[in-house]
Amino acid sequence: MHLIYWDSSSYEYAAFNYPMSDKLKLGFHVIYLNYGSMEKTTETTSGGFGGTSGTFSPSDLALGASAAIALDDSMQVGLTVKYAMQSIDTDTVSAFAADVGGLYAFNFMDMNFVAGLALSNVGTKIKEDSLPMTLRGGLSS
Repeated sequence: MHLIYWDSSSYEYAAFNYPMSDKLKLGFHVIYLNYGSMEKTTETTSGGFGGTSGTFSPSDLALGASAAIALDDSMQVGLTVKYAMQSIDTDTVSAFAADVGGLYAFNFMDMNFVAGLALSNVGTKIKEDSLPMTLRGGLSS
């Protein structure tokens, strides 16, 4: 997908899914966000606007590879490994992370249910900051 935003910024997204077998699926994705060209500004010693000093082009990049497998008729698990990078002027930060999740289908009182649990953003820090690790769960009938 290609999307042009405002003022020369753009968003690019591509994903690919390949079924290796009835039970095993693989997927890959790339996300790129280009914020366009921005003017650098300088600051006076008193903290005021000091003028402009050229331009820079900030951007974000995310890459991911996923695998999902059906362990049996009632249990499925999946894993995604991710790389994320952000570049602003001369500063670049990056991190590696993983998401893991599972689904379990079951019958209770003659009703079919599916329970799901996912843990997201388990990985490295970006400088001193941890990624926002998230645990989600759900139930459907």
